[in-house]
Amino acid sequence: MIKRNVFIIFMLLLLASLQVNATELRGVVKDKTSGEKLIGATITVVGIKGGTTSGLDGSYVIKNLKEGKYSIACNFISYKTETKEIEILSSLNSLKVDFVLLQRDLELGEVEVVGKTNRTTDSNARLSEHFAPNVINVVSAHFIESSPDLTVANVVQRVSGITVERSSTGDGQYAILRGMDKRYNYTLVNGIKIPSPDNKNRYIPLDIFPADMLDQLIVTKALTPRMEGDAVGGVINMVMKDAPEKFMMSCNVAVGYSQMFLNNSFTTFDWTVINRLTPFETHGDDPNYKAQSSEFTTGNLHLFTRSFLPNINAGFTLGNRFLNKKLGIIISGSFQENYRGSNSTRFSIGAPQIAPVGLITGTSKYFICEEQMRTGLLGKADYQINRDNHLEWTNVFVNLKNVQYRQTNSPGFAQADSSHIYGGESFRMRYTDQLIYSSSLQGKHRFSDRLSADWTGAYAFAKKSVPDNTSISLHTEVINKIPQPEYITFGNDPAFSRRWEHNTDQDLSGYLNLRYETSIWKIPFEISTGGLYRYKTRDNFYNEYYMWKEKPPHVWYLGTDFTDFSLMKLDVFNPQGSSSNPLTYGAHEYIAAGYFEFKTNFKEFQVVGGIRAENTDQGYTIKYQSPIASLRIPDGSAKYTDLLPSINFKYKPGINQNVRASYFRSINRPGYFEMVPYSIVNDIYREKGNPDLKRAVIDNIDFRYELFPQPEEQVMVGLFYKKIHNPIEYAMMRPPKESSLDLFYMPGNFGNANNYGVEIDLIKYFHSFGIKANYTYTNSSITTPKTAWVKEVFVQVDQKRSLYGQSAHVANLTLLYKSARHDWNAQFAVNYTGDRISYVSQYLDNDLWQKGFFQGDLSVEKRFKKFTVYVKANNLFDTKMIEYIKLGDKINEGFPMQNPQSGETLISKESYGQTYLMGVRIKL
Repeated sequence: MIKRNVFIIFMLLLLASLQVNATELRGVVKDKTSGEKLIGATITVVGIKGGTTSGLDGSYVIKNLKEGKYSIACNFISYKTETKEIEILSSLNSLKVDFVLLQRDLELGEVEVVGKTNRTTDSNARLSEHFAPNVINVVSAHFIESSPDLTVANVVQRVSGITVERSSTGDGQYAILRGMDKRYNYTLVNGIKIPSPDNKNRYIPLDIFPADMLDQLIVTKALTPRMEGDAVGGVINMVMKDAPEKFMMSCNVAVGYSQMFLNNSFTTFDWTVINRLTPFETHGDDPNYKAQSSEFTTGNLHLFTRSFLPNINAGFTLGNRFLNKKLGIIISGSFQENYRGSNSTRFSIGAPQIAPVGLITGTSKYFICEEQMRTGLLGKADYQINRDNHLEWTNVFVNLKNVQYRQTNSPGFAQADSSHIYGGESFRMRYTDQLIYSSSLQGKHRFSDRLSADWTGAYAFAKKSVPDNTSISLHTEVINKIPQPEYITFGNDPAFSRRWEHNTDQDLSGYLNLRYETSIWKIPFEISTGGLYRYKTRDNFYNEYYMWKEKPPHVWYLGTDFTDFSLMKLDVFNPQGSSSNPLTYGAHEYIAAGYFEFKTNFKEFQVVGGIRAENTDQGYTIKYQSPIASLRIPDGSAKYTDLLPSINFKYKPGINQNVRASYFRSINRPGYFEMVPYSIVNDIYREKGNPDLKRAVIDNIDFRYELFPQPEEQVMVGLFYKKIHNPIEYAMMRPPKESSLDLFYMPGNFGNANNYGVEIDLIKYFHSFGIKANYTYTNSSITTPKTAWVKEVFVQVDQKRSLYGQSAHVANLTLLYKSARHDWNAQFAVNYTGDRISYVSQYLDNDLWQKGFFQGDLSVEKRFKKFTVYVKANNLFDTKMIEYIKLGDKINEGFPMQNPQSGETLISKESYGQTYLMGVRIKL
């Protein structure tokens, strides 16, 4: 019994001694001026080895301090070291000691320090959202740098309410904001609108911009009177890198690989030998000139394979300030060469008049190999003349070249009693060159304590060229299960086509804004007025030639009559080409706008409102008219003026909270080509432009609650509603103001549409871990006419559906890890995009839907003093893009990959494989 009691007493004493040794020192490190929590500050106990660093939430923990007195030191780069004396008592389990650090530059007292806010940080992004007068979301350069994303298109999908429309290789390309199609948004570079290289529309392919050129990505969801009024979903503003306060040089280089080509060879062609101009253009644009076969190069028709193709990513930035820091200069460049591809299976559905609804009439397998060469250049200079006058000159150039080979195999279907199967195989060799150049000179001036102004003169140029886009179609046959030699037929069927397309878009813009600060009844007011004028011109060219054999034989067999496409000696079927196609046109758009805006703060309230007026003058000219008088297309134009009111309320119930409410009216102008009254005959239906197309007018309402618990944290809950008057959609319809009863697939205005939803944003840190998440629910509806085949005649019926591209559910989840002590940084990002319409069919119940999907991406980096090693992996789940129509029938039972019991018919299934990148980043 005594031994037992002694044992218990010994254990209690041991536990007591362990309790004494288990004392923890914890606290938070902050910036004294801003209150921002500092990440990566070093906390050390004088006389004891080791120490720790502050985590993502600014907190730190030092464990197992014994009883006694200590000196605790906290230091951080560019901050004054702070030391505190503490005493650990035996009765303490933990002790809280916070550090509030002062920046060294702020100790200079009488010395004037002129500097700029570091807008590349996450805390600055949260401050921008917090103090903005309207509803915005901001992504910082620091977050972009450590993310898995290499292009702006992939970065923007992490923002709440945004999905991206992807290219044929799975890359993000166009942004869809709040369920509104890409046509309903616009893009800025440093606040200046840029033109599009697209040959028909005004929206910007965001995959052309490398992500490492940005300081911030700002998405504006509620407009102010100062902003241009043709945005419905929102505005994407790419804020480019700025000159640093002192010398800075950084560079990075990385190599990687695409999983798609580990087991597949990469097929391509020599794009450098392509003739950039057609024979028609090289002979003075003479529409009567007849091209000769000798004028067509054949070097780009030879196909060959390549192996071991590493993806390359490189960039550099060099910046400094001169002349007593008055002059800042920064130069930045980025280059990416990626080899991407896709494998897909696609089913075709018969038109209602030739097949039962939903009947599969064919299948095709697609294999795509694409080389992407992306270049970005930034040159920027700013000069601080004095405290009241500042000039800034920004030049941005981006270029994306795509070299794509596509092979399609359509084996055909055998009927139950058929021993003869007809199929086909086609090849396409396409080179695409897109570029955007933007140059802007901006000035900011303060004339007095109350009066100030800013102005901008901008020139922007966009171009897209697709020269000698070649398509070749071969026939295949299987007789009694024996494959026959492939062959090509030369007749009226264009089995061998060569197409040239190119377009340019030029903008000259001038902006002026005046601001006057005053007070009314002791309430401060800021009154602004100004406007812009933009002179836009667009030129578009299209020409296509068909190759054939004028003399027999009109059937050539692969392996017998030819072994390589480049060796085929062919004639020109249409020597004058098709330059009279309405896709060869000129267009202009002149915008004159003025606005009045007021801003006031009264206690916890802020109000920003006013009105904007925009006058639009749009027009087009068909450059090469058809020689047939009845087919000639008249020139056209449209002029209109819009008054666009807006108001934004902000209430601050607490120092770190906002409650917002806003209303604004906006418009959506028709695309350049949509107004041209062209007529194109397709396989089954005819397509036509609509010169009577009206702009859409939209009323937008927003509510949002914002909480910023810490400088880098946030909680946001928002609601939005949009009433769209005369939305622009495509449907089968009769041309307005025409007597014809024929139906055409054409753009039109369809009454009213509604779009509403809720957005939730969350960023939270737990020492070394963090979570960034958002979720958006969107619901929209529009009613448009569709064509149905009833009793062997076409009839028109109305069908209600969601807007094109709108997903009901969109979510992002990013898990963050950052160890400032050990210099590790990691992000695991998952994006979910719900079902959405990917193609609006002209037939009833035949809309094409894209299945909801998850995509996972990962980035990990480790810093070693001056350099960082990083790894990025994309599409970790090897996500398949699946398209389907919402009907299924037993008529398709037995077809591969089909499950009629699901109530759906599979149309396509596409895979892209994973991509991996490993590199090093150096900063001096």
